[in-house]
Amino acid sequence: MTGNRVIYPAAAKSTDVQLRNPEAIPYVVQSWFDDGDPDSSPQTGKAPFSVTPPMLRMAPQSSQLLRIVYTGDKGTLPQDRESVFYFNFLQIPPANMGDAQPGKNNALVILLRNRVKLFYRPANLPVRPQGHAASLAVSVINKAGYQVTVDNPNPWFASIATITLTQGTQQWKVKATDMVMPFSSHTWAFPKARLNPDESITVSIQMVNDQGGAITHDYVVSLSS
Repeated sequence: MTGNRVIYPAAAKSTDVQLRNPEAIPYVVQSWFDDGDPDSSPQTGKAPFSVTPPMLRMAPQSSQLLRIVYTGDKGTLPQDRESVFYFNFLQIPPANMGDAQPGKNNALVILLRNRVKLFYRPANLPVRPQGHAASLAVSVINKAGYQVTVDNPNPWFASIATITLTQGTQQWKVKATDMVMPFSSHTWAFPKARLNPDESITVSIQMVNDQGGAITHDYVVSLSS
């Protein structure tokens, strides 16, 4: 898929995603949505969206546009903040792949499912700034080990990739791969950190923007108990 997330503006009638098959074999692609169940299937996935076409054959070295349409009642979703859903697409290789390799009658066929975030963005929200990371509030506390709390006072999800603690020449890093929901906070533990309470700490947060790019912002904080 081109990009690694889908932004659906509430005012749009639809939005498109592009799939590309760079390989020398065809694939059948099946798509569906879910509202947070990573084990969902086309039969069990629940989300107020539809995709056209839901199943297609992609020839080698080809691309295809899929159209996503919001099918729910706009009044059922919060209008003061984003909502998040997930777009799934399963690529199914040909069952006769072994025919292309004479003498190799046994073949392992792998079905690969991709699952990406779909953000539903109400029409009355301000445009999300590129410097969204700067508006987060960050604190470091010593409570049963060192913890970093990120408070998100914004109506957008904060998609965080990594958090790094730095003090002097020491550095500790966690791969967060989590989201801080709008108007909420999230805490990450740093059990290996050894901090001096008399020195300032730099917290570097790497976030993912609407285009899927990484943006890093540094916060200088003091240790709280």
